Amino acid sequence: MKKWKVSGTPSYYLIQPDGIIAWSSAANQGEELRDAIITLVPRESA
Repeated sequence: MKKWKVSGTPSYYLIQPDGIIAWSSAANQGEELRDAIITLVPRESA
């Protein structure tokens, strides 16, 4: 818990394919997980 700075549950993380944490709910309080996904996950063009 200390290593990942988990302060409680639920805790959410977006982890890049290379294993690096791109976003965590603890470090981005007030930002919704859905908004982080929209911002950080690339979308394919139609």
